[in-house]
Amino acid sequence: MALASCISHTKASISYGWNDEKEAEVVFRNNLIGNTVDEISQEFQLIQDSNDNCTLNTISVVLSLSSKNKAKDEEEKWAKWIKEYLKDMGLSEHQAIAFKHKDKPHSHCHLYVNRIGFDGKAYKDYQIGKKSGEIADKISEKYGLQRPKEIKRQRLEKTENIRYEIYKFHNYTLKGLKNRTYEAYIKQMNTHNVDVKPVLSRKGHINGFRYDYKNHSFKGSEVHRSMSFNNLHRALYSDVNDKLNFSEARGEFQADYNASTNQNSVIQKLDLILEAFRNSQYQTQDLPSPKKKKKKKGRGGLQF
Repeated sequence: MALASCISHTKASISYGWNDEKEAEVVFRNNLIGNTVDEISQEFQLIQDSNDNCTLNTISVVLSLSSKNKAKDEEEKWAKWIKEYLKDMGLSEHQAIAFKHKDKPHSHCHLYVNRIGFDGKAYKDYQIGKKSGEIADKISEKYGLQRPKEIKRQRLEKTENIRYEIYKFHNYTLKGLKNRTYEAYIKQMNTHNVDVKPVLSRKGHINGFRYDYKNHSFKGSEVHRSMSFNNLHRALYSDVNDKLNFSEARGEFQADYNASTNQNSVIQKLDLILEAFRNSQYQTQDLPSPKKKKKKKGRGGLQF
């Protein structure tokens, strides 16, 4: 499994990777000669200084094996897997360093790659998370490791009853919900001991919801496809059917969002914006529609 994202705090991340408390061990390095956090960070920075436009200039990747994947000579195999991963990602020439941590039952590595190449160009990060996951899955299949898709399938099979209970509460809540807003929906689900949490990007953009129930946590679409973010939105705001309005509402509060922002305030603001769209839509519907002039039908030839 591989989770990848672009970050700006290079030194702090490498320091986390090289953490003695987690019994960190360097299992891979590429185009680097330093032996301390400061030295590696400076080498990254030297290349990053050639590109002033890119601020998220380091790629952070967490590579994980399930607890069932036991490998002999693991350090050597990690180096092989990471080298292949970087090649398939198109990052084999970039500076990189990986640390294996031993603080958890499953084997996992923290990989940091300089997003800026030696040519000064920034690696394109469009859908980097999706691409990273697909490549990790391909490598897992190639080497006979338990694949993330298989782990997910088994997890969902074991939790079928739990997910059905959440789905039942979801339908019951929507059926009796008078105030059709996200905040009202979340509060009502809480009465059934289902904790609904928004999934937020770094800028506060809402990407969906997670449902926590009986020590389990699922994405809405994992519970049932009708509970994906888009489907939930249609159920709550069926009278606000303009996709542009929804897009505007989701992005409206990105500028003033920070990591300490209360999640409830984000939901309240989303509802506030959508309510404004809802009210303006009602007002537009109340206005009489202009009468269309009937066109005279001509006989033959083109009409202008």
